Amino acid sequence: MTVSIVLEFAVVLAAIWMGARTGGLGLGLWGAVGLLVLIVVFGVSPTSPPIDVMLIILAVIMAASMMDAAGGIDFLVQIAGRIIRADPKYLTYAPGILPAASSCRG
Repeated sequence: MTVSIVLEFAVVLAAIWMGARTGGLGLGLWGAVGLLVLIVVFGVSPTSPPIDVMLIILAVIMAASMMDAAGGIDFLVQIAGRIIRADPKYLTYAPGILPAASSCRG
């Protein structure tokens, strides 16, 4: 294993770590910073970016951030807690059904 590969791996891990600490859209921004460092410092040539995947990830992060800011996540956790306390056998179903059901309500 060469030193260059180890340093590139360290840059990728540092970008992921900083993005996780920042949270929300910061994860994507730190990913871009890490890619920029890999391109400029190490001379790695990037391939064509998967724009569709990046836009889907951005949309999911934006929706989760807006739901968190509006208090929607706390609301869903409250409902899930009531359902699970009433009948614990629904523990495996409540986390998947509640977000889908709440998005269908409009």
